[in-house]
Amino acid sequence: MLASRLSKQLKERETNRWVMHASRLSKQLKERENNRWVMHVNLPERIATLNIRADVEKIQEFAVLCGVKTEGLEFFLFQKSLQT
Repeated sequence: MLASRLSKQLKERETNRWVMHASRLSKQLKERENNRWVMHVNLPERIATLNIRADVEKIQEFAVLCGVKTEGLEFFLFQKSLQT
C-alpha cells in the first residue's frame, strides 16, 4: 500500500514538473514573440539618366552615390566600366 501511494506521488510530481516546464516554455515563446520588431521600409525609387560622355564632376557624383572612391585606380576602373 505504501509503495503504491509512493509510486502515485512520484507520477504526480513528474506530471506536475512537465506541466510547469510546458507552462514556462509557453511563456518564454510568448515573450519572444512580443519582443520581435518588424520594420517595413518604403524607399522611393529615383531614376535619372547619365550621359556617359558627361564631365568628370557628374561621374564623380555618381561614384559617390555608388560608394566608389573618386580618386585613383578605383575611380578610373569605375569610369571605364561606365563607358563599356
